[in-house]
Amino acid sequence: MSIAYAYKMVLKREENCKSPDMPSGLFNVIYADPPWEYYLPLRGSPDMHYKTMSTEEICKLKVPAAEDAVLFLWATNPKLEDALKVMRAWGFTYKTKTVFSTNGDECRIQSGGHSTNPSKEGKACDSRRS
Repeated sequence: MSIAYAYKMVLKREENCKSPDMPSGLFNVIYADPPWEYYLPLRGSPDMHYKTMSTEEICKLKVPAAEDAVLFLWATNPKLEDALKVMRAWGFTYKTKTVFSTNGDECRIQSGGHSTNPSKEGKACDSRRS
């Protein structure tokens, strides 16, 4: 890696360290795509594109969920265990998963808890407030 490239990445990382404010009010449906922290050295690491957070930091977020809210929490396969931890910390109970898959221009959502095909691009977990 060149010094110029490393400097460019440092600048990009500093630029992406601003987090948006959480919306006000309580919501019945929460769709969360946390900025999961991954250890991917050099290129391809998410923190080169946006500010990431540890699972512990994500757990501490105050989620504006109504008492009977439903949570759709986006998590990739390596983060499924962390997603369950986050759900519990936010006061939700895991119920099932939903699989989001893409095929060219077509997007599909499969649910029911029986989709286990690891070739799908990502997973979102459903849960209801405990």
